[in-house]
Amino acid sequence: MNTVVISGNLTRDVETRSTTSGLVVANGRIAINNRKKQGEEWVDAPVFIDIVAFGKIAENFAANTKKGSNVYVSGSLSQSDWEKDGVKKTKIEVIANRIETPKRSDTPTEDEPSAPVVADSDVPF
Repeated sequence: MNTVVISGNLTRDVETRSTTSGLVVANGRIAINNRKKQGEEWVDAPVFIDIVAFGKIAENFAANTKKGSNVYVSGSLSQSDWEKDGVKKTKIEVIANRIETPKRSDTPTEDEPSAPVVADSDVPF
């Protein structure tokens, strides 16, 4: 089973592009704080995770978020391998099948649940 669920803050605005067939692809990166002990103190060690979304999910991801937005992402891990200048590179990213952006307001109520940004049926594979 290849399933991941993470929550973090966008480190930059989401970038979008379209494939030759017209499918919208959105790329973003989130930061997650990972606490670890250094000597006698606990410090935050950020972990950066790349997010990729397709179709309607990508459109909504870009339209409803900006740098600093908190997002919940569920999807699957994907690994890419390539070689550049004789050096082998590897990248692991989350292919999103659902992205939620929690609503923030001064007076949160039960009537304001997190709005899903994506739907599972929009994933092209």
